[in-house]
Amino acid sequence: MLQEARARGEPRPTDPIVIEVAGRAIVHGLARLFLDGHLPREGAMDLAAAVLDVLGEGLAQGPPDG
Repeated sequence: MLQEARARGEPRPTDPIVIEVAGRAIVHGLARLFLDGHLPREGAMDLAAAVLDVLGEGLAQGPPDG
């Protein structure tokens, strides 16, 4: 999936290992927050999707200068 996104020029140039570790950290962190009771389980999927959307925007290329 990452390779396909790179072919489209979507993610900023970043080491793929860093992207993989970041993704795993986010998923693990969210899971722990839900399991430990720091976040309500009701609506968990919607909240997780929203968090991933926000963070995904950080990987996207910004508009070209000029």
